[in-house]
Amino acid sequence: MYMFGGLVMHVLHDDVIGIYHTLKRFAPASTDPTEPFSRDIHLLFLDSWPSETPYADIWQKFFTYHLPWTASEHLRGGEHDITLFTNAVVGISKEGTWYQYGFLLPQGPIAAAMENKQGEAVNPGLLLDVDESERSQIVYDLPGWVHENVGWRVQEVAAWIREESQRIMSLEAQIDGYDHYADPGAVLISRRRNRLILNEAELSNAIAVMLELETVVVDLDNMPFETTVYLLGRAEVLIGMHGAALVTGMFARPCALLIELFPYGIDSNLITPYRTLAELEGINLIYRAWENQHHNMTVGHPERPQELGGIAHLPKEDQYRVIGEPVKEHLCCKDPSWLYHIYQDTWVSVHEILQILADAREEQKRCNVPLARFHFNPSAPPHLTCRYPVEIADLGETDVRILWSPPYNVPKEELSRIDYLLTLNVRPNGTVGTFHLRGICQLDVHVPTWGVETQGRERLGWDRLIISVTAICQNRTSRSSQVECEL
Repeated sequence: MYMFGGLVMHVLHDDVIGIYHTLKRFAPASTDPTEPFSRDIHLLFLDSWPSETPYADIWQKFFTYHLPWTASEHLRGGEHDITLFTNAVVGISKEGTWYQYGFLLPQGPIAAAMENKQGEAVNPGLLLDVDESERSQIVYDLPGWVHENVGWRVQEVAAWIREESQRIMSLEAQIDGYDHYADPGAVLISRRRNRLILNEAELSNAIAVMLELETVVVDLDNMPFETTVYLLGRAEVLIGMHGAALVTGMFARPCALLIELFPYGIDSNLITPYRTLAELEGINLIYRAWENQHHNMTVGHPERPQELGGIAHLPKEDQYRVIGEPVKEHLCCKDPSWLYHIYQDTWVSVHEILQILADAREEQKRCNVPLARFHFNPSAPPHLTCRYPVEIADLGETDVRILWSPPYNVPKEELSRIDYLLTLNVRPNGTVGTFHLRGICQLDVHVPTWGVETQGRERLGWDRLIISVTAICQNRTSRSSQVECEL
């Protein structure tokens, strides 16, 4: 496999989706039927990217128990040295990809390339399965690329990543500074190095006032991936300048609104990876694009290096042409006009964005995708704790108060309908009981006593109370949280 290590669009679109479907087909889980594939596998990337890239931890958190290998770091022998793999699958599935980047023809949806009979730029996927023990190799022609299926392939992976992210955060019992009871109604993606939104605070405040929703400004490059998934899974609106981070819209809830901003001189119809994502069957995103039509609201950077939009190396006549003309169709990835315009900074028209929001929110009201279509399993209820009589005045001498929090990933409109199943087991004397609650995250329990005097008062007749709590939402059951209470 080859990977793009630094941009989340390439990590998800080019690698993660394909690896998921490849492992599901060739490495089924043998011990846990709830897992889509076995994690006792090794990933080898045949390129020069180092293992320490911004999203390198995705592989161990979500896919494998083992550190991924890269050819540059793990296959360092001479050109005549041979590394033996007794069993290997070479290549990954492409049945969940939707966009081609413009290496052989101007970038655009894979579906358009296929319809124009330019599909030679698209490889639906050939896999080589090598088994040294059988001295055999089998070439698999993977399921053909079918446009109607792509969105469902993406949605399957997105749903699984949402569930795994909740598992990871439940283990950590935190969300890195974000209040897990707050619903980030709108998320504004910030960029810190280039392609800046120069009036970010003004835009964020205006959105919050208009929508009457909590609006958070986030830099996804400096946030754990699972936290990104959490935020996007709860937000109703996602806004950001064109860039790789917008691919995280694949984790958004049904009928979420994705607004993509474009710098001056760029026609949004020419650059459509996220519009194409939103329009895939099964994704259920509402998409809008905003183009900066105001030259006086843009800041170009002709002095920068060429790869960041600099044009100082061009003759003066060409520089004027680049600045004065909109971007035309082009091939990836060195077109001076494209690079200059895409790396401009922008003063975003707040008035125009609010108009787009008003129109799109009306469409959101008409959007009727039931949350049942938003496939997820509730995360394990976090923050399970015991409180004792000495801590709470209204508890009886032999009572224990059990507290927990709702699952991280359940939409707020579902919180009152969550069922909780609690099992209490007294050690060593036996089970106290099983309790069912709906929408309540607290239970006071009376624990029997056996008249043992300790330090002047009656001691509870148990050494440990084992508490297990499970959440059930939309007929889907979470993993259990467990805690031991000791007197």
